[in-house]
Amino acid sequence: MFSYKHYINSISAIFIVIISSGFFYKICKTYLSEPLFLAVIFGAAFIFVLVLLDKNNFFLKKKFLIVLALIVLGIQLWGLTFVKVPNYTAEFWIERFLNGSYPYFAFVGFGMPIFYSLLVPFYLIGNIALSDSLGFVLLALVIIGTLKESRESTIGFFILLLSPMTFFGILYFSGKILLSALFILFMILTARYREGKKYNVDNVLISVLFGFLVSSYFEMIFIVIIFYLFLYRNDLVKMLTSFLITFISFLATLLPFIKPQNEFLFHNSIFSNSVFLHVFPLWGIILLLLAIIYIGWIVSNLQEIFFSLGIILFLVSGVELLALGKATEIISNFLMVLPFFIVSIRDYKVDEFLGRVYPNAN
Repeated sequence: MFSYKHYINSISAIFIVIISSGFFYKICKTYLSEPLFLAVIFGAAFIFVLVLLDKNNFFLKKKFLIVLALIVLGIQLWGLTFVKVPNYTAEFWIERFLNGSYPYFAFVGFGMPIFYSLLVPFYLIGNIALSDSLGFVLLALVIIGTLKESRESTIGFFILLLSPMTFFGILYFSGKILLSALFILFMILTARYREGKKYNVDNVLISVLFGFLVSSYFEMIFIVIIFYLFLYRNDLVKMLTSFLITFISFLATLLPFIKPQNEFLFHNSIFSNSVFLHVFPLWGIILLLLAIIYIGWIVSNLQEIFFSLGIILFLVSGVELLALGKATEIISNFLMVLPFFIVSIRDYKVDEFLGRVYPNAN
């Protein structure tokens, strides 16, 4: 699976190891000495485990993987009873919203309305970091349920276990693990359900829901563009209709929060939440959009979509980090990237993009 022929798997694994080692370094720097050395050891151990699983054709039955996922979830929930990960902005927004007060202030950066709305149930439970545990469960279900072979599921699940999303990533809660998991799950279900069917009310509902998801984190518009170009590339009318419905749905989530003279659109939600709009020059945004449109037009399956999205979101997060420095929120954006790389790893023999067939590729 990680031979030089499987470029998607190999490159995805490299990015996963880099991001995971970076988070491990961040944790070690806070609590231990020699953080760089420990991060290098962690990265090397990560690579060793992947190679070992791949070369020895090791696999576990899916029922056993489900049991392991439940055990890990139990450990997460037990740990979160002792550690409450604060998110003061989200908690402030939710408190005012539940009290019937206007949750936004001019010149103060807040997140998108749907993002905070997703966190309300976890706030009421008492710990919004529980949303990341739900994200872990959804990703585990995607890996175990959608991968056909037990070997694929086993390697994917162990990558998930070793990644920062499982344990120490929760210490940098951002809620974006849940967002990525929802997008991935929704894309898989949509692609499977809509395959070969006519455009009807189901497509309208799908487009509305995508608009809601974009209103959780604006950079997710990249996902919608690529996915719609892939899904409706043979029918321009359906594609434009879906884009229009998604845009209307997205605006509808913002309208309740727009008040006269509060400059909501410029100092809250879209523009303050979308860092790339601040740090990318106009020509950079145009080039990025052109690249996204090109990718959406050439990808041939969901694996290539997930891989491409991982690359795009990683580059955008990297530019934001370099431009703004060591902001915890920007660092946590890389947690949003990891799920796309993880689910793009498959045991495939046909590389449709390069036009190659690997009959004995392992």
